[in-house]
Amino acid sequence: MRFKSTKYDWAAYALCALMLLVTCVWLAVKWKELPDMLPMHYNFQGEIDRYGKKSELLIVPIFGWLLVILLAVVSRFPKIWNTGGIEMTDENREHVYRRLRYMLNTMMVLISGVFSYLTIYTLTGESLSKAFLPVFILLFFGSMAYFLIPLYQKKNK
Repeated sequence: MRFKSTKYDWAAYALCALMLLVTCVWLAVKWKELPDMLPMHYNFQGEIDRYGKKSELLIVPIFGWLLVILLAVVSRFPKIWNTGGIEMTDENREHVYRRLRYMLNTMMVLISGVFSYLTIYTLTGESLSKAFLPVFILLFFGSMAYFLIPLYQKKNK
């Protein structure tokens, strides 16, 4: 079963592409000004715990593009998804698949945003805020809960 893309789907794709494109353009413009060694990894407290060559900065946007493309493709084929034990019927199939697709698209936007933010923030050479990881985890798992809890509540009724 395939569904037509909604405005939400197109908005998510466009937002992801825009964030990653701006990140790539920004890196290209600033490339010559960048120092040879930059922070490349942060620990759970947001402190820098590894430095690396500036060429390593390219890994995050490339991985971001690959992940967005993969999630966009996967979101087009709901039959391959694991629906987590939700019984699929002719009556609920479209609703369940659409809700799960919105969840995937939301997660895709969050991941693109974090990848773009981390790439650009790395250029400051500063540690991340201690709130960064908890906020990201809350947004990521909170959005999953927002889309999944109503499906499981309907299942149990």
